[in-house]
Amino acid sequence: MSVKRIAYNYILVTLFFLFFSANCAFSSIIIDNNDTSFVSSTGIWSTSTAIVGYEGSNYLHDNRLGTQTFQFDLGSALQVPGNFEVELLWTDHPNRATNVSVSLFDGIDIFNFIVNQRDVDPGPASQLLGTYFLEADSYLSISAANADGYVIVDAVRLSPVPEPSTILLLGGGLLGLGWYGRKRKKA
Repeated sequence: MSVKRIAYNYILVTLFFLFFSANCAFSSIIIDNNDTSFVSSTGIWSTSTAIVGYEGSNYLHDNRLGTQTFQFDLGSALQVPGNFEVELLWTDHPNRATNVSVSLFDGIDIFNFIVNQRDVDPGPASQLLGTYFLEADSYLSISAANADGYVIVDAVRLSPVPEPSTILLLGGGLLGLGWYGRKRKKA
């Protein structure tokens, strides 16, 4: 086998593993309300499966008591800190609250949101809270205080946002492979 052929095969194998590992690294992480390693709560939350479309085996609701809080420990679920889209998941229904208090701590700052979980058509729903650089001590907290309906806790989806350098590296490798293949064809 020629040196050129070995180099070409090496480039192909390297790009294959780079692409495969990049796709694995970019998969979303879902933290469900039942993931006891990554969640904590105060007050009594009731489990339910009445409205389909939830993550895992159930979802939680506050039973309209208005005193509970629920926290997703985002940092513990992450393998490494990085940029993530943070999306809150729940099942919506006409009896849900329109003013759910949600707080996100990214490791430096706290961001506060008011989330509307009410909808006429029952089923799965979500709200993208934004893209944040999440540190090891990041968390998302949901409060039922002063809610005007049922507060639902189901899951949080964290979707990694690739760094521009990763995309450039992959693109550069593909361009190099194309250039090498074209050069090889001409010879």
